[in-house]
Amino acid sequence: MITPNEFVIKWKAIWEEEPIKFSADTLEDIEIDEEAKKFLIEAGLPDSAAPSLSFHAGLPSICEKYGVEEDYSSYKYIGSTGWGDPICLYENDGSIVYLDHEENLEYETFINSSIPQLAESLLAYAQLIEETQKENGDDAFLDNNIPDRLKNWIFEELKRIDPAAIEDGFWKAELESLDDEE
Repeated sequence: MITPNEFVIKWKAIWEEEPIKFSADTLEDIEIDEEAKKFLIEAGLPDSAAPSLSFHAGLPSICEKYGVEEDYSSYKYIGSTGWGDPICLYENDGSIVYLDHEENLEYETFINSSIPQLAESLLAYAQLIEETQKENGDDAFLDNNIPDRLKNWIFEELKRIDPAAIEDGFWKAELESLDDEE
């Protein structure tokens, strides 16, 4: 598992920007493991990251953010997808999910098992983009001109980081989209 310091160094090497860090006060009443809290405080998450994700350092519950029922109080808002779906830290088990806003937040899609695994997955995806552009040009990733060896590498890397993430959900769909022909 990547350390907070390693994540920051590697992220800045690719994107030349510092991730946004969470304050200890913000995390004080959040019931997640200490490793995840430490990661958010020391490293944080990127302001934005491929594929079309953005993050915020607040952590209000979905109830507070969207004014919905208390059934969602364990979902802490950490960002959103490019489609406007809220990305949440699920307090009950520390996993990261997004809730489908077009389905009144009732449909949950798994992203990663923990905050450190999310960060490391985002870093791996950033490395995929960087290597694709080095090999095939600036537009190569957008044109889905990704070398097969890099497609295989990202699959194996995401599997190593978080095996559950490639079984179903967000990353599985993202990997499948890399094989789509235009």
